[in-house]
Amino acid sequence: MESKKQLDFFRLFVKEELINTMVVETNPYATQEINKQLPLRRILRFNDWKSINSEDMRQFLGVLLNIGWVKMSSLEHYWSKNSLYRVPLFSRIMPRNKFQLMLRFWHFINNEDSGGGRLCKIIGLLDHLNKYNG
Repeated sequence: MESKKQLDFFRLFVKEELINTMVVETNPYATQEINKQLPLRRILRFNDWKSINSEDMRQFLGVLLNIGWVKMSSLEHYWSKNSLYRVPLFSRIMPRNKFQLMLRFWHFINNEDSGGGRLCKIIGLLDHLNKYNG
């Protein structure tokens, strides 16, 4: 494993099946939430939502992991143009608004299929991680 890269370790835990599940559950959840807000005000960021694909989800997860390594006082600072905070990596991977929308709508399960309770929202994620690492 000495020659392996960080991405190889990530792929040991996060299989394509999980990424696809996140895409499949995030898109309809976003639609449901946006429909609750109709008619949308012009300034509402929800207007910018576009359905995502597995590449978008991989980029989103990459940004999340890098946010864990680079500590800043607010989420907006990761995309700041101010030289004090500027880390070009984040804006090269994904625009801030897209990241924030994906974070807002990120889902692992259809709420209507869940049995209720807080843990049910991530039980699919936990099952996936246990399946490949248990």
